[in-house]
Amino acid sequence: MSKKNWLRERLDEGLVILSFEKKKGFLSDPKYMGYKGFQTADTAKLYFELLYLPFGEGADIPRFRDTVGGQEAMPEGFVLYYTNQCPFTAKYVPILENMAKARNAEFQSIYIQSRNDCILGDSD
Repeated sequence: MSKKNWLRERLDEGLVILSFEKKKGFLSDPKYMGYKGFQTADTAKLYFELLYLPFGEGADIPRFRDTVGGQEAMPEGFVLYYTNQCPFTAKYVPILENMAKARNAEFQSIYIQSRNDCILGDSD
């Protein structure tokens, strides 16, 4: 069974990833992801792109919340949202947390495993 078919059996509508308009070492390369069938669903300030790979006709097109790029609902201190998109990120979370503690800075890390893990405030 191919990886794509394996994923289709486990996911309803498709995959979503975060990218940048130009290739960056810490995010997926949009040209490569386009080659793999991903499409741009939405963009946000500072050149971020939300890419998606729909698994069928009629799948909802994902989008950034209206508050993305704004500062209205920003929590206090430093908040790190991370996923397994980069397999090395989890290794650095405790290091950043210790650095913040040493500087008496507020620090919060949020491991994103689903879309509900990254919703701030009231959901749309």
